Amino acid sequence: MAVPVARGADELRFKNGDRLTGTVIEQTGELIRFRHAALGEVRIATAEAEVVELSATPPESLAGLPPLTEPAPAVPPAASPAIKPAAMVASGARPDTSRWRGKIEFGFKQESGATDSVDFSLRGDTERKIGRNQYRATGRLLYGEKNDRKSADRYDASFRWRRDFEDDFFSQALTTYLSDQIKAIDASYEQNIGVGYRVLNRDRHIVNAGVGATGQYRQAVGSDPNVQLLAEFFEDYTYKINGRFTLTQNSLVRWSDETTGPFADGRQNYKLQFDAALQGRFTDRLSLNLRFEHEFDNSVVKQDARTDQRITSSLGYAF
Repeated sequence: MAVPVARGADELRFKNGDRLTGTVIEQTGELIRFRHAALGEVRIATAEAEVVELSATPPESLAGLPPLTEPAPAVPPAASPAIKPAAMVASGARPDTSRWRGKIEFGFKQESGATDSVDFSLRGDTERKIGRNQYRATGRLLYGEKNDRKSADRYDASFRWRRDFEDDFFSQALTTYLSDQIKAIDASYEQNIGVGYRVLNRDRHIVNAGVGATGQYRQAVGSDPNVQLLAEFFEDYTYKINGRFTLTQNSLVRWSDETTGPFADGRQNYKLQFDAALQGRFTDRLSLNLRFEHEFDNSVVKQDARTDQRITSSLGYAF
C-alpha cells in the first residue's frame, strides 16, 4: 500500500549534503526553525541550509516500496535548543559528506577438480564533498590463475576531482594508473581534463555526461614508451532503488586519429569501457556487491587480450 507523505512535509538540505525531513515552523532571512520527529525543534542559520517542499507522494510509494523517511507527526512545541552546527544536527539523518567516506570490497573464488582455478579481487574507494568540490579515489587489484597459468594480474588506481558550476555544469580532472601483465602493459599513466553536464539530478536518479581530452603515457612490454592525446566521452548513472539497494553504471570512450607511433600496423588507439554494479546493504557497514565489467582496448598488442570481461561478487565493508 502507498504511504503518502503528510501535507506540509519539508526537507532541510544542508550545504554538506545532509538532509532532515520534518516541518518548517518559521523561516526568516537569518534563521530557520524546523521541527524533526526525533530531534524536536532545531534552529539553523539560513546560510547553512535550504528548505525544499516534498511531493505529496514519495517515489518509494509509487514503486510499492516503504518510504525512506517517515512523515513528521504533529507534536507539542518543545523548548527551543540553541543553534547547532549542521553536522551535529544531521548526525541522526544521513552521513556527513564533508569527511572522507568509503568502502572496501573483497571477492574470492576457488575451484578444483577437472579445472584448478583461483580468482581474487580487492577494491577500495573513498570520496568526499567540500562545497562545490567532489573528490573520489579508487584502487583495484585483480589476480587469477587457471591450471597453474595466470589468467589475471592487474593493478589500477584513479583520483577524480569534480567542481560544480551554475546550471548543473561541472569540470573534471581524472588521473589514472594501470599495470596489467596479461595485456603486456608495464605501466600506463593517463591524465584527463574535461567538462560535464548533470543531465538528471533527483533524489533517486543522477545522470552525468561530458567530454574531454586525455594525455596517455604507456610503457608496454617489448616496445618503447610512447605518448598520445585522445578525445574522450564519459557518462555515469546512479539509481537509488530504495534505502538498501543502489545501482551504479559508468562508461567511457577514448580514441585517437593518430595511427603512427607505437602501432606499426596502422591500428588506431581507442578504448571502450562499460561498468555496472548492484549494491545491497544488509547493515549500515556490510554490503553484498555484484559487478559487471567490460573493456576493449585496441592499443593492446596481444589481440586475444584486448577484450576483458568479468562478473564478480564481493563482500563490502563501509567506513
